[in-house]
Amino acid sequence: MGWLEFTLPPNYVAGGAITLRAVVDVTGSGTLGTCTVDFEARASDADGAVGSDLVTTAATAVSATSGAKDFTVTPTGLVAGDKLVVKVTTSIAETGNLNPIQAIITKLQAVISAS
Repeated sequence: MGWLEFTLPPNYVAGGAITLRAVVDVTGSGTLGTCTVDFEARASDADGAVGSDLVTTAATAVSATSGAKDFTVTPTGLVAGDKLVVKVTTSIAETGNLNPIQAIITKLQAVISAS
């Protein structure tokens, strides 16, 4: 699990599409069971209070093949300059602990509608 925050850029189109993307790979020689990645994104006000989760995409399965996983943020009410606080979580079930499997996030990206 990890946290990050970012501010919507000045050229963000109010209410425009926002996609959070993680490129995830798994390493290790155990037997891969269920492996997922998930995002939460919450708007933060000037006092640091955060709102409800704006991500509508459910936790997404990750396989042994590296790939991009996209998560949609509900942009209603968001404008340029708004700060989003984002939580990224991975979950792994595996067996054969000789070389335990790990989820490796090789890239995090926010794809934002801008003018």
